[in-house]
Amino acid sequence: MGRSDVAVADARPSQYYEFSAITIKKRSIALFFMRLPVFVPIIFMVRPWLELNPKDTLTLVEADVLGSAGIFCLFIALSITPLITLTGAQWIAPLRRWYGIWFAVIGLADTTTAAITTAFAGGVFGRLTGHTFLLTGFFIITLALPVLATANTPSQRKLGKYWKKLQRMTYVIWFFAVVHLLDGIKPFGAADGDGIPVPAFWRMRPIPCFSESLSGARGTKWEWARQWIGQGLVNSS
Repeated sequence: MGRSDVAVADARPSQYYEFSAITIKKRSIALFFMRLPVFVPIIFMVRPWLELNPKDTLTLVEADVLGSAGIFCLFIALSITPLITLTGAQWIAPLRRWYGIWFAVIGLADTTTAAITTAFAGGVFGRLTGHTFLLTGFFIITLALPVLATANTPSQRKLGKYWKKLQRMTYVIWFFAVVHLLDGIKPFGAADGDGIPVPAFWRMRPIPCFSESLSGARGTKWEWARQWIGQGLVNSS
């Protein structure tokens, strides 16, 4: 082996490390910008918060801004694992935790703001759970709290094998998020997009023309679903 061969061999590791450093830097910059969208709803809501709901701004747009942002963060967090599986891009894994945490943070901000500013009857409890649309959102936040509280390394060590089971509650949250969204859309929810009032929801009766097609659900644990779907058709008519 001549001197030129030795020089080439010595240069390869340095070139490799230089290439790796550039790649890591580019990925770090990309991750930085990919984290920024979570701050958009906060920027929009800072002024109404500081000015204490001027012109009922929070009452009118709180659900559209914070609610939509929370669901967006949840869907992004849940999409990271499939994206890694499809592309092998392990470097985007930190986004899963980042968007999961911000989903809970924005959800808490949404719940707190709704409990204070929305116009539903029944006080704080009515403003949080008075409609099916609100009730499913309340379930989402309630389930998100333990997930958020344990989304750290010390909790993972203490809980051991139970930590992963607790974190799988995210999929239950995802189910309620879908119901939450559908409940604000005709024919699933009320025409005003606020879902069905909870007292009316429990008093629902089956609709004759629709009962025949769902007769298999009569008298079973799915009775409530049959009645809810039937009522949804009435709301859409």
